[in-house]
Amino acid sequence: MPLPPHHHHHLNSMAGILTSRRSPSISLLLLLALLASFQAASAALNQDGALLLAFKSSLLADPLGSLAGWGASAADATPCGWNGIVCNSDQRVAGVILPNEQLVGPVSRDLAQLEHLRHLDLSGNALNGTVPADLLLRAPELRVLSLAGNGITGALPDQPFSSGSGSSSLRALNLAGNALSGPIPGNLLASLRNLTAVSLASNFFSGALPGGGLPPALQVFDASSNLLNGTLPADLGGPALRYLNLSSNRLAGTIPSAVAPRLPGNVSIDLSNNNLTGAIPAVPPFSAQRAAAFAGNAGLCGRPLDTLCSDAASVMPFPNGTATTKSPPAIAAIPNDPTDGGGAAASSGGQGGSRMKLATILAIATGDVAGIAVVFVVFFYVYQARKRRQERAAAAAVVFKKAEPEESPDVGRSLSCCPRKKAGDESDSTEEEEVTDTSASPSLAAAKEEAAKKERSVLVTVDGEQLELETLLKASAYILGASGEHSIVYKAVLAGGSGGALAVRRIDGAGLAAKKMRFGELEAQMRGIARLRHRNILRLRGFCWGPDELLLIHDLAANGSLQMLDVAGKKLGWGARLRVARGVARGLAYLHDGKCVHGSVRPSNILLDAHMEPLLADLGVHRLLVRPAGPKRSARSLPDAGPSAEVDAAARYRAPEAAAAAAGKKASAKWDVYAFGVLLLELAAGRALSAVELCQWSSAAAGAGEQQKGMLVLADPALRGEMEGREEALASCLRLGFSCCAMPPGKRPAIKDALQAIDRIPSPSTSAPS
Repeated sequence: MPLPPHHHHHLNSMAGILTSRRSPSISLLLLLALLASFQAASAALNQDGALLLAFKSSLLADPLGSLAGWGASAADATPCGWNGIVCNSDQRVAGVILPNEQLVGPVSRDLAQLEHLRHLDLSGNALNGTVPADLLLRAPELRVLSLAGNGITGALPDQPFSSGSGSSSLRALNLAGNALSGPIPGNLLASLRNLTAVSLASNFFSGALPGGGLPPALQVFDASSNLLNGTLPADLGGPALRYLNLSSNRLAGTIPSAVAPRLPGNVSIDLSNNNLTGAIPAVPPFSAQRAAAFAGNAGLCGRPLDTLCSDAASVMPFPNGTATTKSPPAIAAIPNDPTDGGGAAASSGGQGGSRMKLATILAIATGDVAGIAVVFVVFFYVYQARKRRQERAAAAAVVFKKAEPEESPDVGRSLSCCPRKKAGDESDSTEEEEVTDTSASPSLAAAKEEAAKKERSVLVTVDGEQLELETLLKASAYILGASGEHSIVYKAVLAGGSGGALAVRRIDGAGLAAKKMRFGELEAQMRGIARLRHRNILRLRGFCWGPDELLLIHDLAANGSLQMLDVAGKKLGWGARLRVARGVARGLAYLHDGKCVHGSVRPSNILLDAHMEPLLADLGVHRLLVRPAGPKRSARSLPDAGPSAEVDAAARYRAPEAAAAAAGKKASAKWDVYAFGVLLLELAAGRALSAVELCQWSSAAAGAGEQQKGMLVLADPALRGEMEGREEALASCLRLGFSCCAMPPGKRPAIKDALQAIDRIPSPSTSAPS
């Protein structure tokens, strides 16, 4: 039996005393006293306590100190008072319940030796290594085993339960969210006949589903988001099954009709996102499922899907119920003429029937033309009414006015623009449709001139190219979305047949911290940004600074922002994600080489062009904005509104030292590196990682072997099939992300080193964006 820590302390102390004494008789007496003390201490803590201390000693880290009280008192006769331990009436350990305690290390096989253990829950930690076989094969009283949400690797033992005490009592087995691999152990599951719930979701299990059916008492079986292939076994099912989820795998072939009798009629099934083909059996329970249960299988047809099977056409009856008709297939859909009395009558009256059909067709055609005319008149009236309404709105809110030569003598290529926003202006609405269409008509020219006389601001082009005023005057604006609390982004479609478009970001006065900045200072800053030319930096065309707003004019990114893709639920393939990470790193490396800092790297500021190449946007804009405070304006009606659109979402990408910095403090390049690390982890995981996960897995990223393998549990399940056999590339991406997110700034790599690490990650052979 292993010795508790306080026993070692007694041994060392007494050994020192023994060596300091010369008298043999005294030494003998002390030795006898030591042995008696050790036996008394050993008897004080029962066998279960010793096994738990062995489990504690096998752990690598306990950052929350959850097990600090284990073995702290030499007077403990049992571990029943320890944190997370539940005992039965005989003071024997019946439960070890320690979920979400950030424990790091292997799952000790000593836990399987707890004779009366019934409930073991170590879910949501950072455990690694393999599942001890004894927990599954030789724990007769264990009823609940939950190791979900860890980094456990390896295969499960595929052999029957073999405890000498009889059959297993295991009721619930939850191993979801790990990095387990190999086939699903059919022999083991078949021997666990008391199982009622099994979850193996979000792992790396591969191979075919085991045959022989499921345990008779099983009610829940979830093996979704794995790498299972092959076909569905004809004997799949069980009499007690209530939930069967095999979605997001690689299952192929047809759905066997023989499975239906083996499933209860009220079972809920999910076979989505596989490679299944053929007709869905038109019998319960398949016919009772929703269409989502079969979505993502391009080859499936039949109800409840909207895709009908082509076999239905083969049972279409021929006209007149005869099989000798020589008509083409399309004629078979035309109903028989009710006046047709049969074959002979049709022969004698065929000409009259033809005349009747022609008259009917002409009447229908005439009615269609009349209906179209009515619709056209209504459409034309609505169009004219809407145009008049837009003209009236444009007269009250002029966007741009042509400058007179003497109005701006100090600024070359300067254009005069007038204020657009007043209290109660309708242009602050959140409509996604066209918000203004300022046609250059004579009726609007006078209104523009009149409004321009009241108050002026200046439009300046800073990219060295002429921005035509007339083209900008005729641009139609569409709301693209919100960027922060006081900013809205518009798409300006240029007129004149050029087909071009610009992005205009409007920042209202309430969000500007630069309201007291002189125009010359702002212009110098904007021109400095415009001089930064790189493939992965969004090009700034110009700006317009008015008394109550600032307009920034950029090139338009065809695919929107990385944030909008996430809100829309669009998943990028591994090649596209790696391209985004590499492009962002290149853009930041270019900035840092020039002693510039972005200061606000996050998905909403990463735009994607037509080739899915990332563009860093809003460079330096954070210095012009006030820090958000107080309640936020609702943006629910905007296309990119959601949790990631809230201002608080930016805090995820803010380095710890940046969050504690005073307002106005100059940003550091290490802040950009931290934000890039968070972005890299989100690209690999397909979701935002919590602060707890960052803490849990940072030590595993610095480790080796099984610890680093366990990190793959963080990988996006949507990537697991694509990355089969290339897991090291995914692990490299995760390691780099955690390195960039190191808490001490000095431990973060330079962005140039991060770029070199990304360049060493091999790109897939087919890297087209998905």
